[in-house]
Amino acid sequence: MIFGKINPVLSMVTQDSLFNPTTTFITGSYMTAIASPYPLGASEVNFRVSFGECEFNEGTVISFRSIHQENIQLSEEDLENWGTDDSIVLGIIAGKKGIDVTEIASGSVNGIGF
Repeated sequence: MIFGKINPVLSMVTQDSLFNPTTTFITGSYMTAIASPYPLGASEVNFRVSFGECEFNEGTVISFRSIHQENIQLSEEDLENWGTDDSIVLGIIAGKKGIDVTEIASGSVNGIGF
């Protein structure tokens, strides 16, 4: 699985209780995406995009803590240069969100919660 480091980072406000006016920010520096489902020859593909933080061991992603997920649909035209390089898809999604992917990381991660 690949992860794209994003700029700017995702920043979300949280509260520990509905009755506590004190807020804090959580951030997500990385994104990943999974086609769900990806029928061969489809003219549109839905992707589940997850933003969060990666944990690394010797440069490899060993865990991912998701803080926000959303769906995005990409057209056949969006994906015409996809090929075998999945980082292309992360770049396309980032562009549609108005952010940049500044680097790619990879690892074997289970349980992202898609």
